[in-house]
Amino acid sequence: IIYTVVRDQQVNIISSPSTCQGSVELTALADPNITYFTWYLNDFPIQGFNSNKYTATISGKYKVKIGGGFNCYEYVSSPEIEVLIDRPLIT
Repeated sequence: IIYTVVRDQQVNIISSPSTCQGSVELTALADPNITYFTWYLNDFPIQGFNSNKYTATISGKYKVKIGGGFNCYEYVSSPEIEVLIDRPLIT
């Protein structure tokens, strides 16, 4: 049995425009062996999103927590990234 433990890991988030207006694609840059991702908006976990990518549709402060392994996890959080979503004005 091989256990992956995240030690001295770092994770950063990059953002890029999404193909959908009013959203931003966030990608967690981390070791490819990472098996656990939890995205947060304003320090609250976003339920149901557990991959290295997340499409933000709401303005706020995002971060991701990562971990790896089977029964042996050590978690690392990314720095927060502020996302501002421009919405067209409807008149």
